[in-house]
Amino acid sequence: MKKGLYLIVLFTIMFLGLQQVNASGRFDIHYREVSGEVSRYPTYSQITGYLSNMGYTAQGYNFVSAGTAYQNMKSASGFVIHMHGDAGRQAMANNTYLVGTNGNGFASKAISDMLYNDLWGMKIAIYYGCSTGDTTSIYGDIAQETVNKGALAAVAWKVTTYINEVNEWNRLFFEKAQSDTIVESYRHADYWLRNNIGNVAGDRMQNNRTERGNIYVKIV
Repeated sequence: MKKGLYLIVLFTIMFLGLQQVNASGRFDIHYREVSGEVSRYPTYSQITGYLSNMGYTAQGYNFVSAGTAYQNMKSASGFVIHMHGDAGRQAMANNTYLVGTNGNGFASKAISDMLYNDLWGMKIAIYYGCSTGDTTSIYGDIAQETVNKGALAAVAWKVTTYINEVNEWNRLFFEKAQSDTIVESYRHADYWLRNNIGNVAGDRMQNNRTERGNIYVKIV
């Protein structure tokens, strides 16, 4: 009986240890510093500690091309991008874009052109560019295409986003994501953004999201 109990305890410890090992890998955080604009750097700098607590490394990129981001995201555990955008597409450096569908191979890199399992290691992708959450007849639904290629979840916004609101919402999301599910992290960020910046900001970030994938899981 004691031997059986010992084996159960040993198995439990080993299982929990394996679960902790699973929380590893790299989060790619893209931002763009523009003279005269509020800094987007906090989108990266404010969450590096949270990601480290979860077992991830954080890799920051200041304004790289769509081709670079497209290739790197295939090996990333998470993908966060805070740059300009427009309807259905995420702007990158050198007049290039990440889009859901109908890429042209260089200036527009389409997530739909990836292999079906290229993003299987990705926990979440967050597209903060203005209107990237809009679904269009040309560029499709970038969040859904990201999930279609294996990401657990993806989110993008259907309105003009504001830099200070994104910086704070992003910080609050990852603060909560250290210990809770994606959906609870959304709720946490929405609630405290209202408290910290105001109701208009909270409504904008909460009510205008395109959420795709499984939001009832943890990214840890």
